[in-house]
Amino acid sequence: LASVEKRLEKMKSKKLKKEEDKLLLESLEEAHQLLQKGKPAKGSNHLLNTLGLLSNKPVLYVCNVSEESLRAGESENRLTEKVDGFLKERGLRPSVKICSTVEEEAATFFETSEERQEYLLDFGLEETGLSKVVLEVSDLMNLDVFYTVGPQEARAWPIITGTIASEAAGKIHTDMEKGFIAADTIAYEDYVRHNGEKGARENGKYRVEGRDYVVQSGDVMHFKFNV
Repeated sequence: LASVEKRLEKMKSKKLKKEEDKLLLESLEEAHQLLQKGKPAKGSNHLLNTLGLLSNKPVLYVCNVSEESLRAGESENRLTEKVDGFLKERGLRPSVKICSTVEEEAATFFETSEERQEYLLDFGLEETGLSKVVLEVSDLMNLDVFYTVGPQEARAWPIITGTIASEAAGKIHTDMEKGFIAADTIAYEDYVRHNGEKGARENGKYRVEGRDYVVQSGDVMHFKFNV
């Protein structure tokens, strides 16, 4: 609020000639009214998104619940219901429910993924709360990921949803985007189901995509390029 008031004062002290400056002043005044009412500075005016205000950033609420509440299910917890009611009124997505105790134990007490999965299932969970948070944040920020896999390492590369293959190659190196030829691609599910590249090839799940292919989340890719 103080930031907006300072900018408003500065703008009002000037003689505004450009239409862009007048629109910015209107945006600041709208933001000021919203913030005074305790509301985030979001609205129909697209310039509100350019003010760099914290209240205009994407928000994800995470509720830390007890082990008992986790076992009982989200609907049994009246406090999380209140939180989700608050979020629904404001057009925000429901909260993510986690239990910090369960998260800590799942991360430290088990030597194998099978033991960890059995422990999570005891609470009715298929994945950790951390995994849920990561997926929700990725969706909130319109982020996807593709993988590159080599003999020494496997690596995940974050991209904006809708990124095409040549742009994805540029995330690794700009030369790969400039000299892009093609992208050998395997869907993540196929890569896992057929135990890697060899099995995917044998089962017809290995394909070649061009520069305008829209990368799907989880794609395993190998880029061909020429500099």
